[in-house]
Parts: sequence; C-alpha cells; structure tokens
Amino acid sequence: MKKISVIIPCYNDPNGLKITLESLENQSLSKDLFEVIVGNDGASEDVRNVCNNFGVRFVNVFPRRGISVARNRAIEKSFCNLLAFTDADIVVDKNWLENGIKFLSIYDYVGGVIKTVLNKNKIRNHEYYQYLTSFNNEYNFKKDKYFAGGNIFAKKKVFDKLAGFEEKIIFGGEDREFGVRVFLSKRYRMFYSEEIIVYHPVRTFKELLRKSDIYRESSFFLGKICFDKFPSLKPNIFKFFKLIIIPPIKVLGSKRKINKFVKIKVFFWSFYLGFLDSLNYIKNRIKGKKYYDFFE
Repeated sequence: MKKISVIIPCYNDPNGLKITLESLENQSLSKDLFEVIVGNDGASEDVRNVCNNFGVRFVNVFPRRGISVARNRAIEKSFCNLLAFTDADIVVDKNWLENGIKFLSIYDYVGGVIKTVLNKNKIRNHEYYQYLTSFNNEYNFKKDKYFAGGNIFAKKKVFDKLAGFEEKIIFGGEDREFGVRVFLSKRYRMFYSEEIIVYHPVRTFKELLRKSDIYRESSFFLGKICFDKFPSLKPNIFKFFKLIIIPPIKVLGSKRKINKFVKIKVFFWSFYLGFLDSLNYIKNRIKGKKYYDFFE
C-alpha cells in the first residue's frame, strides 16, 4: 500500500520533469510505498509522454490555470495520507522521501533544504548570487512562516481542512500564502529539517531577471488579495528604492559558505541586479501591466 504521494506541478517542461523523475527512481524508500502525480498544467503532450514513460500518474489541466490549480488537481487524485511536494527540474536526495516520512510522524507540515547547484565550469556572478540568496527555507520559516514549494512534506488533512493552495495565485507566492495560513490556523505543527534535501539548478541571467519580475509582481498581488496576512507587500513608492538595495542586503545576510573575496565581488554586482529590477518595475508601471499579464 502506498504511504505517500509526490506532487509535481509542471508547465511545458518535459526535460525538467524527466530530471526530477529520474532522481525519484533512486529513492531509498521502496517504490511500492510511494506514487508520483504530475499536475500537467496546459495538458502538454510532451509532459504526458514523459509521465507515461516513467509510469507515473498525471492529471491534465486545460486550459492552463497556473501552479496552484496544477498542485490542487494533483492532490485531489491522491489517496495517501501523506504528501510530498517538489518541482520539475529539481533533483531530490536519495533519502528525501524516507526522511520526509520520518518527520511527518511527528509534525504536520515540514520544509527542507533546497541547495542551489553551481555549474562546474566558470561560475558567473548571477550564479554565485543565486547560491548565496535563493531558496533559504530556514530563513523563510523563521521570518515568514512558510516553505518554498520545491521541498515540502505535509499530511493530506492539512490541505483538506484548509482548502488547498489559493487558486487566484497562478505563479509565485502560493507556497507563502498557504504556509502562513497553516501557521495562523494554529492547528498544525510546523518544522524545518536539514535532513530533507533537494537540489535546484542555477538559472541563466535572463531567467533570473524574469523570475525577479514575476516574484515581485506576485508579491504585490499577494498583498492585494491577502492584505490582512501581508500588509507590507502592497506596492508603494518606497518599493522602487528597496528594489535597488534588497539584492546586496541578501548577499550580506547570507550565511552560506563562500570565499570572502567572491562574496564582496557579488555584493557590488548585486547593485546592478537591483538597478535592473527597479527599471523593470518602472517599465511595468508605465505600461500598466497587471499580475495576470505576466501569465504567458
């Protein structure tokens, strides 16, 4: 009998999905004890073919509805009491499921480590920046009471009682909104574990800028629809100035190990990233772009 369902939302990324499914083939937990359910957002035929090749379940979401709906539809297909969440293109540690189940015997909602994997060849500033600042679930939990969606374990009853991810959120922030909802309910035990590990690839500089754009706008949207939970996220004139200094502040505050001279170099480079991000912010305001305009 299956103990746990692995939920993977995927939008048109068969190659990334294949990488994740390959890592799930090598789990210390017996294959008889877990299943994989892919939320195929947009009903991609290529994603469907990958699922069939690996013998995993999938649910098509058509037309495309976004990451929250993809996750929720996959959760609805699960008959297990335990859930594990990760994303296409992530490599999970061989003991990922075994360790996750261990902590779910004590807690109800658990987040783990998301390690950024640097390229083995020449490492560029934007890659060092991601290594230093991205996916810090320990910080996310201590400061904002949530875990990034690439590495979450939960009892299914948590989603049943709290009605799943907020489906108005189509990208970015759905994990944050749900985590805060879990915390505010005061019904469930939350925990961060360094034993539950996954590995995330670095993004290209172009991808990093696009993700910064998306996450900034999604945070504004989160502040708009959930003002009671996130009053500080609503856009205002001060956001422009904060965008410039946030990247260097993140670099300085990072506790991840790195050569100090490299860190200094990345610190100064991060002002450039902040400047570009603030320019994009201005362009979006001038063009009148709204949250759903980024959904493409």
